[in-house]
Amino acid sequence: MMAATVDTRIATILQRATGLEPALLGPSAVRHALQARMQTRDICETGEYARVLAADAAELQALIEAVVVPETWFFRHPGAFTALLARLPQRIRRPGDGPLHILCAPCSTGEEAYSIAIALLDAGLAPEQFEIDARDISAAALAMARRGIYGNNAFRSHDLAFRARHFTPQDGGWRIDDRVRASVRFGVGNLVAREFGAGQRFDAIFCRNVLIYFPREVQLGVLNTLTQRLADDGLLFVGPAEGSLALAAGLRSLAEHGAFGFFRSSAAGALPRRTPFGGVRRDGVPNAGARLGGGQTATLSSARRSAALAAPGGAAQGALGRPAAAPAPRPPAGTAASLAPPRAGGAQTAAQNRRAESAVSAVSAVAMPKPGPASGPTASLSPGATAVAAAVRHATTLSDAGRLDAADAALGEALATYGPSADAFYLKGALADARGRADDALDCYRKALYLDANHRDTLLMLSARLEARGDRDGARRLLGRARRAEAQAGGGGQASGVEQ
Repeated sequence: MMAATVDTRIATILQRATGLEPALLGPSAVRHALQARMQTRDICETGEYARVLAADAAELQALIEAVVVPETWFFRHPGAFTALLARLPQRIRRPGDGPLHILCAPCSTGEEAYSIAIALLDAGLAPEQFEIDARDISAAALAMARRGIYGNNAFRSHDLAFRARHFTPQDGGWRIDDRVRASVRFGVGNLVAREFGAGQRFDAIFCRNVLIYFPREVQLGVLNTLTQRLADDGLLFVGPAEGSLALAAGLRSLAEHGAFGFFRSSAAGALPRRTPFGGVRRDGVPNAGARLGGGQTATLSSARRSAALAAPGGAAQGALGRPAAAPAPRPPAGTAASLAPPRAGGAQTAAQNRRAESAVSAVSAVAMPKPGPASGPTASLSPGATAVAAAVRHATTLSDAGRLDAADAALGEALATYGPSADAFYLKGALADARGRADDALDCYRKALYLDANHRDTLLMLSARLEARGDRDGARRLLGRARRAEAQAGGGGQASGVEQ
């Protein structure tokens, strides 16, 4: 009978090879994979299997394939794609820089890497203007990615217009178009290897929802490697539960709702401003991105929902479905559109810019709801609540600058002076996570939910913890609550970045 815990020798071999910690993957899942491999090799004792594993690279790879179960879908956490598109203009217009270089690792079965390609193509980039390298440790996952045929479970977004444009029904699934497939280069790569990505610099790196399965020292080691691989003004995108790790590694946050994007502290002055992407397809056809949202208008926020009472950014209204010749409405002050530098080039350029702005907004429309009325301060807030909201904003600024102790102190003082606040407790929990104090973080998250049972960001954080422990049913329940909370706040919209 299989032991209740994974044999330490096997766990050590697996962790050295992949960085993955079996306890974080979910012990039962690892035990089942281990049992299946032992049965295949007709081995009864874990000690004997450990010896085989240490000497047989092929068997180690087979165990890795059994343990690493892909769980991804197209346009998961779409805020990252929005943030990427919104910062392309200055990078594209710089002379002599060549194509964009983007890394997706681990790429699993390809959904994320192809999502990046679709977003860039729909925003008007020609295939030769970008290069996407996709790496994974699983040969089986890479084979599926190269095949490019996906079932319905890979499409979980509210809006699936992109599927109609870029996929063809085949073999009971959906085959990705050759143009998108040719935009991604898949290959074997191990994140924990010191030489991973050596000699390359990337304008953007997507490393999402894997760090939570690594022990602390491996997390920081991987983040250090990826930071070294970033271009000076490059962006690193991580998963929703991994932002605190990026802060702990000395990175700074973009502070945009749903993006989970970070950059080098030294690059703050060089980071491209958030502006609508001004590209246009080479053949002159209107950008497909203008239809990505299926005719809906998306709202982009420059404020993180982690500080739920902080003043949100204005809505960048995309002219979705609007004829190219129609005059563009003047965007509200403070929006991404109003901050864009003026462009020359007459009516044609203006029309192109409107289509490009729609592409940025439309990526969010895949699953990004409009912020609800509770996401910003109102006249109905009490003086104490207003003061706590200000403290949360201040603490968020401090944490983005890497001053975690100062941020925690500011929140503690506000709580002591003005009383309990779900937003303050949530941020204190995230800060505790960033410093490796898991028990303190959990205590803060519980207090946040006691004060607000539908606190979306707390629900997302706790659901990620449950998923990391292998409790997918529990994680889905919390994600469902987060979805409903977002819908109620936003007048029926669908929550972004949540598993369905």
